[in-house]
Amino acid sequence: MSIFITNNIEQECENLISMYTDIGYVKKRILQNYPNLSSAKQSSVAKKIKSHIDQANSFFEGTDDNVLTAPLTLFYAIQNYAKAIYLVNYPNLSLAGSHGIDFDNTVFDYYNKGYRYDKVITLLKECKNMGCTLILSTCCDESKFKFMKNKCMEIGIYIDYINESPPYIPFTGNKVYYNIMLDDRAGLSAAYKILYETKERIKNEAF
Repeated sequence: MSIFITNNIEQECENLISMYTDIGYVKKRILQNYPNLSSAKQSSVAKKIKSHIDQANSFFEGTDDNVLTAPLTLFYAIQNYAKAIYLVNYPNLSLAGSHGIDFDNTVFDYYNKGYRYDKVITLLKECKNMGCTLILSTCCDESKFKFMKNKCMEIGIYIDYINESPPYIPFTGNKVYYNIMLDDRAGLSAAYKILYETKERIKNEAF
């Protein structure tokens, strides 16, 4: 990999950041900090770092001059850059897990019955701020994905993926990978309680 030095500071920053989308380069950096890390772990963490950089770049490039949305997309860009930096330096440690989320009657009053989901929404925001990956799991066809993602963003929930596992997950089956699922038709109250208590334990380091 080559580094091109220019008189454009912004371009130089982009060049340096792009180095961390190269799996081979990232593995070398990881080994500098943890030379005894297993090959499987190297690959897994390198893919996570690349994924975080790609997401951060996407947020940054997608930021416009709208004062209502720009702070949110910039926040998530910075958050993903921070995740990548953390994993480069501490590849043997884990960030928070992946959580599956249903849409209708879990975070959104799809049938206009006047229902509210404030507790679930607040919990998901907290989990996201702690570094969790949020995956929207839905039976709806792709034509509804944009609407659902936008509605989630309106209530302060950013969805990382819809009906797909993060690219760093080392499984290739059709089943979407997540650590817990929040769904009104699949034990939402119990799942909420488990996730809330786990979140509190992580915050308070009570393990």
